[in-house]
Amino acid sequence: MTYPFRLTLALLFAVSSGVVCGATSTDPLTELWEKGVHSFSEGKFEEARSAFSEWNTQAKAAGIESAEAHYDLGISHWQLKEPGPAVFHILKSTRLRLSPFRIWTDLQTLSDLQKKIGVKENLADEWFFRISLLLNTSVCFFLLLVAFWSLCASILIVWVKPKEWVGTRRSLLTLSVALGILVGVAYFNTRYYCRFAVLIGPNETVSVYRSPEIKKEDLLSDFPAGTIVNILHESDTNKNIDAPIAGWIPNENLQVVD
Repeated sequence: MTYPFRLTLALLFAVSSGVVCGATSTDPLTELWEKGVHSFSEGKFEEARSAFSEWNTQAKAAGIESAEAHYDLGISHWQLKEPGPAVFHILKSTRLRLSPFRIWTDLQTLSDLQKKIGVKENLADEWFFRISLLLNTSVCFFLLLVAFWSLCASILIVWVKPKEWVGTRRSLLTLSVALGILVGVAYFNTRYYCRFAVLIGPNETVSVYRSPEIKKEDLLSDFPAGTIVNILHESDTNKNIDAPIAGWIPNENLQVVD
């Protein structure tokens, strides 16, 4: 056996070994995802919850987040009668969606869940809540791109055809300004007003108090776990909400949606 022939065989063996190893080795995230999807489709919601929860933990450590993983994890929690985590993860999914249509579907799910847990006047039916979620970071970024290219197109038209296409130029300028204002309002609304959280706790209900001292005599009302609230102010120990009722809640009974 000549040296070139032996070298060729060695290279072929190395390539084939690499292909086999690549085919047999699997990414842990892929394994967890497939396990979660399979368990979810078969109605094994405890296994699905465990798999998607672990997937979210590992993926976040790697700088990855998935709207679909949060949504399926939320539905798994709901099937296991855990309304607080269920609403939180479905609400979280709306922050990550790229499509307004999928966001709208998530909003309908949130509205249905709020009604099922007993919250009749819930944020999921309020216009400011829906707009703030429909115009999430991804959608706002897309609108900014559209506004930028519309502005560039209108400038190009002025440069190429200064006396013609006046209507087109005005339309593009109007679109650019409108989208810019829309994104600005959405950012201000989300940054300074719409800060959402979900009521959680060891009990089925969470108490809301009149003052930050959290005294029994200042009890306002009890809301079921899973209720969506809007945060106005916060301290080291509690948070002030204004919807669905104005009051104060201890920090340990809230899970804030970033």
